[in-house]
Amino acid sequence: MKPSRIAHSTLGILREQIDLIDFAIIGLIARRLAVAGKIGTLKKKLNIKIKDLKRERKVQKLHKKWSKKQRMDFATVEKIFKLIMVESQRIQKSMSGKKHH
Repeated sequence: MKPSRIAHSTLGILREQIDLIDFAIIGLIARRLAVAGKIGTLKKKLNIKIKDLKRERKVQKLHKKWSKKQRMDFATVEKIFKLIMVESQRIQKSMSGKKHH
């Protein structure tokens, strides 16, 4: 049985929705990284290390809570945010001039 034109049209519409969501996600990540850069500048002024395990644990708990609320697999959310955290720390390092600890 051949897929209908309606099914193909629906697929196209859904893919457009995914594209718009992806664009929004990328914009939000860019905003987050910009804030991370500002934090790096402040950490330099305050002579604070880039890596803050206490803060990372707090954020991880929030992500766990939020992923549960959204009915998302926390392991997947954690993987995504580990990448974001690594990039945030890299940016903070570049803004602060400090070594990555």
